[in-house]
Amino acid sequence: MSQTINVLFLAAEAEPFVKVGGLGDVAGTLPRALRALSNDEIKIDVRLVLPMHSVIHEESLKPLGIYSIPRGKTEVQVEAFEGVLDGMPVYFISGDPIRASGSVYSSNNKLDAEKYVFFSLAALELPRQLNWNPNILHCNDWHTASAAYSNLVKRWEDKRIILHP
Repeated sequence: MSQTINVLFLAAEAEPFVKVGGLGDVAGTLPRALRALSNDEIKIDVRLVLPMHSVIHEESLKPLGIYSIPRGKTEVQVEAFEGVLDGMPVYFISGDPIRASGSVYSSNNKLDAEKYVFFSLAALELPRQLNWNPNILHCNDWHTASAAYSNLVKRWEDKRIILHP
């Protein structure tokens, strides 16, 4: 009987969708390379999640749905889309904090912080919306650090484990 390892792979950029630097190269190739390691005994189901930057062509993507994440005493709306890259699901997260920035990275640290914290928290909620449980949360660079930290805090406070051993 084969075992499946589910990997939620978060990045700010990934080729061929959007590439600014080396992270785009890594996040565009590593998830597919990990999937290619699947064999008869172990299946590696990697799913890539990216922000819906303005340079990404939305018309080629399938809308997945709308959900909300908490922000202080209110909620912020999240729009999720799905695409496919060499058979690998790729999800795109959109919402006001991402749309507020016209570029992948800006010179405004506050704008980038709000955008990437929103992205990280929205990406963490996505598996629940998909009814898919990741075993591994793979975060890349500071843009997705909030996802790793939030996952840890949820485990401490709620006794909920998002990642399953």
